[in-house]
Amino acid sequence: MSGVMTLAQSARAGRVRASVRGATAADVPAITRFLNGFWPQIPPGTWRSLFEYDWVEDKPDLGFVLTDSQGAIAGFIATIYADRDTPHGRVRFCNVSSWAVLPEQRACALLLVREVLNRRECAITNLSPSPEAQAFFLRTGFKPLDDAKLVWPPFANATTLRGSAGARIEDEPVRMRWLLDERGRRILADHPRCRHLVVEQGGTVSHVVRIVRRKRGIRVSEILYCSDSALLARTFERVKLHILWRDRAAALVADARILGANAPRGLRLPRKACFRSSQVSPADIDNLYSEYALLPM
Repeated sequence: MSGVMTLAQSARAGRVRASVRGATAADVPAITRFLNGFWPQIPPGTWRSLFEYDWVEDKPDLGFVLTDSQGAIAGFIATIYADRDTPHGRVRFCNVSSWAVLPEQRACALLLVREVLNRRECAITNLSPSPEAQAFFLRTGFKPLDDAKLVWPPFANATTLRGSAGARIEDEPVRMRWLLDERGRRILADHPRCRHLVVEQGGTVSHVVRIVRRKRGIRVSEILYCSDSALLARTFERVKLHILWRDRAAALVADARILGANAPRGLRLPRKACFRSSQVSPADIDNLYSEYALLPM
């Protein structure tokens, strides 16, 4: 969810007076009203989720605000932080979201991005950029994260029903906690707005986290995270039908990297996302601890 501007417009805009600073708690009411003006389908109270998450105790900032010569907010970019365990050790992630600037201040829009780029200690992700924002971030050294989103309608993977013998699907919170390890229980606690289930088969467990959203006007269930994609792939049709029935959704979707090489065959749709990091690769990046988990998409 980035930007209601084009970079060409930004470059053509006239010289304006503005400054950038880190957002503070005192700015939150004004920022939420500002963002509601760009995305009116999300009420100001819901925007507060960008600032009130407790995934890290020492947030470096609450995002960055662009202020005009009178001190009023003219632009904002959200930064969502989380410390994640990866195959390369513990890494701090900074997820960028909700880049919005008033038309008269678009010449200064890139000042907001410059502040984010200074977070060199972080793996920076932009999971839902506009096409213009994607192109700009790639020019600043970011790399593509996805090129496709996979879509699976019901009964399209019926051959996997053979692999689901003996599998157990659990989505009751107390019983899920019993099945999950410490990391899984932390993810469960950190993502109360998401929908969770656990697949267990022969002592192996896969934790699947999803949201429900509308894509091209169709209600779909979207997987944000899967702890064991091989187990999910073996039991895919049964799990898919369980999810679609629970969510009253028409299809299951996920970014291609979420299930990686184990992803069952599905319809491929174009998808744009990008990242910058010398510490992690696309396979290490899921969609947890991001605007997907905090805001309706």
